[in-house]
Amino acid sequence: QHHQQNTTTATSLQAHTPLAVAQTPSGRTPSNNNNLPRTPGGPFGKQHARTPTASGLRDSGGGSSRRPGQAKAQIFFEKLFMSAVAIVAEAVSSLAAGDAVAAAESQIVLRQAFVFGRLPELIATFQDFASASSSSAKANQPKFRSAVEQALATIFTSHASLLDACDPPKKGKGTILGDGQMMDITTGDDLMKDGSDEQKGSPFRRNLLTALARRNLISLDAAKALYPPLATSHETGAADTSMDAMEVAGHPFSSEGIVLEPGRIEVLAQESVANKQDYCDWVLLNGSPDEVWNILEAMLDDFSGQAAVAVSVQKVFGQSTGTHEGLERLCALCKVLAETSNVLDVLSLHLCISELVADGLAIVDDFDVSSTGDTQLAYTQLGSIILFLQLCSYQYGLPEVVVSRNGRKLSAEYLTASWAVYHPRSFSEDERNLMKIWHNNVFAGQTEGLDERLLRQVTTDQTRMILLHMGASLFSEALANKTMDVNALISGAVAYFLEPVFNWSLVGIVRGLADEALRKGYSASSNLKVIHAIVTAGS
Repeated sequence: QHHQQNTTTATSLQAHTPLAVAQTPSGRTPSNNNNLPRTPGGPFGKQHARTPTASGLRDSGGGSSRRPGQAKAQIFFEKLFMSAVAIVAEAVSSLAAGDAVAAAESQIVLRQAFVFGRLPELIATFQDFASASSSSAKANQPKFRSAVEQALATIFTSHASLLDACDPPKKGKGTILGDGQMMDITTGDDLMKDGSDEQKGSPFRRNLLTALARRNLISLDAAKALYPPLATSHETGAADTSMDAMEVAGHPFSSEGIVLEPGRIEVLAQESVANKQDYCDWVLLNGSPDEVWNILEAMLDDFSGQAAVAVSVQKVFGQSTGTHEGLERLCALCKVLAETSNVLDVLSLHLCISELVADGLAIVDDFDVSSTGDTQLAYTQLGSIILFLQLCSYQYGLPEVVVSRNGRKLSAEYLTASWAVYHPRSFSEDERNLMKIWHNNVFAGQTEGLDERLLRQVTTDQTRMILLHMGASLFSEALANKTMDVNALISGAVAYFLEPVFNWSLVGIVRGLADEALRKGYSASSNLKVIHAIVTAGS
């Protein structure tokens, strides 16, 4: 157990990253969470409160009927869930303070996705491992569930104010909260799906218990006892058992079913007469761009569907081949992932980004441009994939060497070092020859650019190396030539690089020119003119 007082950040919530459970002495809250509601005894202090009795849960203060192992498990889950509650409450408090609203909203989305979408999956995996490693797996499952329920009962009864702090007001009445629910901005209370003002209570409590119940980590009776509105669709307590709107889930540890509302992706899958995973696979591998966009957008609101979408995304990267159709499919997905806010962060909770990048690099390295009918289109599609891989490398700080799921090692250095300007003598003879071809055909104005035949002759790997490894050096060399007319360079080479076939290489070129301008100071007017022409171009 690591003693942690720093705020949990977005990057620490990625898949394959250990969850550090915050621990503080009894009676104190973490120093950076002073703005959170305080509760008696502190978030992890000793508690002794009577828990709901409808589910048959025992006193949370630790009666003699509990075995020592079970008591330790309960304490573990109390700390785990309190950490989960704390990270959401902190993000909500930042939003309420009005500081960096967009960043706070993004953090709320990410942390809710972790608590409602990823954490139950991790606990379920932990449960499966604990059961499999024991000789009495069936006997241990109820004990495991009981420890989770007792921990939740303690938190729900003794830390209600902190749970309340996890329910933020939203922008506009009827804003989607997750699993199809909506909230009133004036109170932070749930609204019915039809937009009526009948409140259902706390969306955080509902989403947390629903997520755990879906994974059979708590009994449905316990969930109903902790949060009665979970089992009803109206305040009057009348359950809506319409299969069009609800999903009636039975449970071996429940005397009666509890009504759980299916997420948006589950509803779409039911309409297509398919299970959730098969539906996600079909959309990501065969659906139209609009269908791919819609399911990724729906994933942000549907916590129960996030894991299935992540698996399907991994399949697209793993199953894309050297065919034009496979490249087109991956290109369309990379564009959506790069342009849709929060989607990539949410996916990173369920899959390994470095493996995703490695799969993408393998496709770029192995693709044969000469085998396609439209060479320029192939370069454009490869460029969209490379831009996405660059985004992942910068955003998640990936190492220079990444390993794919099949164990293949690939260099990602050129993704993040594309801005570097090298001295000509540092290149090999073959590299200098390639630079000469590009200089004569693009920068010197001897031709109108690289023709289709030349693009087919130069391999994809060589072209990638030119554009990402030597692009900034080519521009730097051109600007260093005192006979070069900057306006001619802008109307010639810059205009050529702004075309879709090569504009994806400008990320490193712009940064390289900017770094050079900082070193040159007032003598960098040519660099600044070129940068201005690139960043203000309509394309």
